[in-house]
Amino acid sequence: MKIVRTLALTSALVAAAVAPAAPAHAAPAGPVPAKVRLTQTRHADVDGDGRLDTVRIYDTGKKGDKTLWKVKVTTAKGRSSSVTVPIPSYQGTKHLWHGWAQLDGHRGAELILEPETDDFITYIVLTWQGNALHRELAPGADKQWVAATGTDRNGFRFYTASGKRYVNAWSATCPDQESRPGTCTVKTVRYVWRNGAWHKAATLPTTKVSNQAIYARHPLGALNVHA
Repeated sequence: MKIVRTLALTSALVAAAVAPAAPAHAAPAGPVPAKVRLTQTRHADVDGDGRLDTVRIYDTGKKGDKTLWKVKVTTAKGRSSSVTVPIPSYQGTKHLWHGWAQLDGHRGAELILEPETDDFITYIVLTWQGNALHRELAPGADKQWVAATGTDRNGFRFYTASGKRYVNAWSATCPDQESRPGTCTVKTVRYVWRNGAWHKAATLPTTKVSNQAIYARHPLGALNVHA
């Protein structure tokens, strides 16, 4: 009887060993991450140490109705910092870089980005402060530097006086078309750079300027922008 039980147990163990294993259930696949695409590489002295730093601009994919662009700066010292800039996807932006310039008088160059659109002109400005890249608000604390929208034309004139950096932000309401004769009503507010931001200094008198003269103005005035 003992022999019979031993044989039965042995047979059961052998059958369990050779039986096919139950198929494992794979974990459900998560969302496929968007492919990050390097679109542009530029160089500028962003941190103001006299050496060129590397600026890389990435298209990181869409989120809702926005395309998320990442601007990453790697300094000559090896420090890295980045800012994510959401741009409406309908604008069809392919290249975000506009150039670099000395906007505010702060040490280092500001990076100027320009979303591509036929409807209006806006700039996005990034600056290096506190060992990191930040978005620099436009005069009036707007996120974007608006240069034109509809029948309104806008622009900025930068200058230095008595060791201080100023910008005159002007806005002109004009006739509908550039070729239409007439005058624009121009309102101008002066701002001064202080404590890492633009602060209102004065409201200048409203002026009248010809339509053609306003359309001939560059949105950033005589600012030297390096591509």
